Amino acid sequence: MKKFKSILATAIACACLSFSAASYAADFELSLAHSAETNHPWQKASEKFIQLVQEKSHDEIKFHSLFSAGEMGSEREMAEAVQQGNLDMILVATMGMSSFDKNLMVYDFPYMFTNFEQAYKALDGKLGELVSASLEKKGFHVLAYLENDFRGFSNSKKKMEHPSDLKGLKLRVPQSPVLVEWMKTEGASPTIMPYNEVYSAIQTGVVDGQDNGLLLSYTHKIFEVNNFYTLSNHIYCPSPLIISTSIWEQMSPEQQKLMTDCAIEVRDYQRKLNEEYRANFEKEAKAKGIQITELTDAEMKEFVDSAKKVWPKFEKEIDPEIYKAMVEVAK
Repeated sequence: MKKFKSILATAIACACLSFSAASYAADFELSLAHSAETNHPWQKASEKFIQLVQEKSHDEIKFHSLFSAGEMGSEREMAEAVQQGNLDMILVATMGMSSFDKNLMVYDFPYMFTNFEQAYKALDGKLGELVSASLEKKGFHVLAYLENDFRGFSNSKKKMEHPSDLKGLKLRVPQSPVLVEWMKTEGASPTIMPYNEVYSAIQTGVVDGQDNGLLLSYTHKIFEVNNFYTLSNHIYCPSPLIISTSIWEQMSPEQQKLMTDCAIEVRDYQRKLNEEYRANFEKEAKAKGIQITELTDAEMKEFVDSAKKVWPKFEKEIDPEIYKAMVEVAK
């Protein structure tokens, strides 16, 4: 009898252990990648997102990998990896993905957004929803729009205060047809290349400078090889937090809501974090001797007038409803 009780107790204990293990088994084990350095706000935002999801899901949804600093390739290569099932989630700048969906070019139109509040209202509203729906068809589900930055120009040749100062400069640009066209109209020589090649390209004279936000320019150490930076703020570049549509569709409605809620919380956190980092990096760059130029209202108007001339050339390439929503935002 004692032996039977012992066997029964052991069986119950094993059953309990099995039930416990099953209760805490992850439904999903995911990977997340971004291209920024680990001192960029994207890293903290990614870490916070992972922490929130795992805590709130009680580890039903877990992350086995967080890749940074281009470990998984360029933004285009990361997006391809999501489509191929080799990556589950990415945090990327929209400018690196317009080749997947031309409707993303809507975010590349220079001076569509003139301030952060205008950008947030559009991205968290109708325009963001329309572009996200377009991306869904390509296998990318947008959880929320985080932030890259307003973009400016850095170079090693001269101070830039007018669009005409672009003439003769060899500038690295992302794969953005709208931006490339604008650069050409002002006499610059735009060169498309992955961002992780920019430092050496400037160092060796392949290009004179680049177009990017102050945050990435600082964290990628561009100011070691470029000592001029102009706060032209010509393009506000969003950074969608994306999950593979195929994985998204496997999740329960409750899990989908949890993922979305966590992404929105991290979106708001990262936008504030960007503001802090931007102020600190600008101060540190100036202390190191970088000449950062803030444009006057008259100078800014020159840039706006120059850039908006290229808008009509790309209108027909974008879904009419999306283009209309963009024009409404830009009023």
